[in-house]
Amino acid sequence: MSALAVRGNVVYAGGKFNNIGGQPHAGLAATDAGSGNALAGWQVDITGPTYVYALALGGDTLYVGGAFRSMNNVSRGHLAALDCSSAALLDWNPGVSGASS
Repeated sequence: MSALAVRGNVVYAGGKFNNIGGQPHAGLAATDAGSGNALAGWQVDITGPTYVYALALGGDTLYVGGAFRSMNNVSRGHLAALDCSSAALLDWNPGVSGASS
């Protein structure tokens, strides 16, 4: 794990991994703080590399930073914003470009 963020009873975990709790999650997952189980229905599709370095919360938004090219099939180089509850990609896009490592 490289990054953790907590909102209520949810722990968001970012890093370089392929699954959490036996469930497929590449680089980013939301888990129940009490049980540690991955939240059903909270799934993000990240295309490679899939390494999340940083997470930050602002209200109902989870900001994600790392080495990735797209999130939920939309181009997002290195930075993206997701809805905390649904994992839906938000319009916020600072347009970062450059090498991923």
